[in-house]
Amino acid sequence: MADIKMQQLQKDATGYDISYAQIKSEEKRKSTAYIGEGAIFLLLILAGAVLVFRMVGRQLKQTQEQQNFMMAITHELKTPIAVAKLNLETLQKRKLDEVQQRRIILTTLQETNRLNALCNNLLLSSQMEAGGYQVTDEEINFTELVDTCCNEFRNRFPESR
Repeated sequence: MADIKMQQLQKDATGYDISYAQIKSEEKRKSTAYIGEGAIFLLLILAGAVLVFRMVGRQLKQTQEQQNFMMAITHELKTPIAVAKLNLETLQKRKLDEVQQRRIILTTLQETNRLNALCNNLLLSSQMEAGGYQVTDEEINFTELVDTCCNEFRNRFPESR
C-alpha cells in the first residue's frame, strides 16, 4: 500500500517531503504491528503445542499405568484361583489321609480369603477414585496387624522358616 501511495505522490507538489515522511512512518508502524502480531500468534501456537504435547504425554503415561495395573491385578486374581483349583482337583482325584486333606482345605480357604480381600481392595479403590468413600478415623492394634501379616506369610510360605 505504501508503494501505491508513493507512486500517487507528485514530486513537484508542495508538501511532498511531509507526505513522503508520513507514508514511510505509517509503513514502518504497520510493519512493526504485523511483526508483533505474528510473534504473539507464534508464541500462542507454540504454547498451545507444548500444552497439547504435555497432555498427550500424561495420557500415554496414565494409559501405561492402567495397563500395568490391570496386568498385576490379573496375576493377583489368577494365583489364588489356580491354587484353589489345583487343591480341589487334588482332593477329587487322590485319596489323601486326614492331615493332608485338612492342610489342603486350609490352604484353599486361605487363598479364597486372599481372593476375597483382593476383590474388596479393588472395590474400595474404585470407590475412593470415584469419590464415594468416606475416610473415618479408627484405632488399629498395630501388634495384632503385624502378627496377622506374619501368620499369613508363614502359612503361605512355610519353607521360608
